[in-house]
Amino acid sequence: MLYSVTKQYDDGLHVQIEHDDAPGKWSRAYLAETLHDLEREQAMSAGLLAGIATNPELLQHLQTHYEKWQQHIEQDGIDPVLATIVRLAADGLWFSQMFGLAPVDPDMQKQIQQQLRKLTEEGFR
Repeated sequence: MLYSVTKQYDDGLHVQIEHDDAPGKWSRAYLAETLHDLEREQAMSAGLLAGIATNPELLQHLQTHYEKWQQHIEQDGIDPVLATIVRLAADGLWFSQMFGLAPVDPDMQKQIQQQLRKLTEEGFR
């Protein structure tokens, strides 16, 4: 199941990237696909996380994908620190929603996503 989920996620990233030629496209794709993942079945995602915690092979599969995504993000044509901040913020939004750790309301989430996207386009000002 994890293999199909990571393939679906990877495919989603590539669809996003195909429609964006500007520097920062990997960061924007990662942000959009991660937050889009929140709209999918949350119970499945939480179940996958439980499986990963108990199966080192599944964890290694996920680690390999994250390493690949991080490499793309760092070579995205924008400041690699800024790109990584965007990635980690997207991950944080995802985890807070998945585990009910003071998740933000949908309006706030949309505003955060817009500001993070803006960072990938304009940088810090």
